[in-house]
Amino acid sequence: MIFSVSARKIRNSIRKAIGAKKINILIQFMIESIVLSGFGGLIGVGLGLGISWAVGHYTSMNVATSWNMVIISFLFSLFIGVVFGMMPANKAARMRPIYALHNE
Repeated sequence: MIFSVSARKIRNSIRKAIGAKKINILIQFMIESIVLSGFGGLIGVGLGLGISWAVGHYTSMNVATSWNMVIISFLFSLFIGVVFGMMPANKAARMRPIYALHNE
């Protein structure tokens, strides 16, 4: 997310210069962060379920899936995305347009 903010510095500055509010830019980056961490969580849950199925199918071990843990791990992924997406999003929303354009 830090790279995403720095890569779109000029675009965000132009949006702020023509009237976008801080909340608009903050929401944009938070939605992106939630979507990315959600897809990452889904991929992680899918890999975990697939590997546990393969271990249970191809070995003599009994494997049980705790759906509570699956939901908790997915929600934790979303939580991490929100927490670590908020810092760069807040940085992008607070940036003054003149400084961002001047530094480029």
